[in-house]
Amino acid sequence: YQYGETFGNATSKYFQDYRSEALNSSKSLYARGGYFPTPYTHQPELVMSDRRRSRDQYLYIPKYSLNNTNVDRTNEIRKFYQLSQQHRDTYTDRSGTLHPVEHFVLPVSNEKMYEANLP
Repeated sequence: YQYGETFGNATSKYFQDYRSEALNSSKSLYARGGYFPTPYTHQPELVMSDRRRSRDQYLYIPKYSLNNTNVDRTNEIRKFYQLSQQHRDTYTDRSGTLHPVEHFVLPVSNEKMYEANLP
């Protein structure tokens, strides 16, 4: 600990120093590690705050777009979304002028359906 340093900051600094020392003393091919962002290091280009202000912020933005979408499924989801919004509108309608959406009406037996029409 240094005077005025919190336990969390001191712990993370100790862990980072230990990790850096272990990686630098390793004999494997991966001793230098990857290009990992870190708050404590002796290399200024790896510090997280430096990366936010430099061009490296654009390195990890995905450079691809998915063109293999299922069109039928996309249309089905879009239609369901529109029906659900209409269903929500029927709940918020206080005048009772909007009819319920057929997609969300629960099925009932024939006897119960015709009971409402009997005198």
